[in-house]
Amino acid sequence: VPLDISRHVYESVRNAIIYYAGVYYEPKGHLEFVHSVTGVRTLKQEFEKVASHNQHHLDQIRTALARDQ
Repeated sequence: VPLDISRHVYESVRNAIIYYAGVYYEPKGHLEFVHSVTGVRTLKQEFEKVASHNQHHLDQIRTALARDQ
């Protein structure tokens, strides 16, 4: 997939997650659900996992860009 398309997909998903986190993190973060791999989790835990995962990818991109310079 061309980088420009991937960037737009990433931005759209990120914006949706930011929206949902803003709406549900505090008032509904205590709610539990069953994740197919990790088992019982709270909504807060899942938002925090997604944020950490995204940060990891951004760090990888920064590292790759720094090598190219």
